[in-house]
Amino acid sequence: DVIRRMQVRDVSSERRKSKLESVAMIHVGRAWFPNDYAPAQRWAHTEGKSFRRYGTQVWCKCNNTASTIMPWPVPETADFQSTKTLELLHYSKELLGPIP
Repeated sequence: DVIRRMQVRDVSSERRKSKLESVAMIHVGRAWFPNDYAPAQRWAHTEGKSFRRYGTQVWCKCNNTASTIMPWPVPETADFQSTKTLELLHYSKELLGPIP
């Protein structure tokens, strides 16, 4: 059997929490803050422009600062995937310490 909706990707078109909170896994790859959230400019990435429809990209697993620069706090208006990605990073670092 093929089980659908086991994972949501960071670049999936569906971004509403109400539609995604029952999904078992999340692909942690990128995070965006809403374009109108001014503090996002502190962490804005120059790559990833093809995904600008999601907002200002503030974190990417492929960036060489991914383990040291983690945007926080997350604005309430951030999408589900970005919120969960940054919560996982923040709270795991808080619990386990710096990423080696």
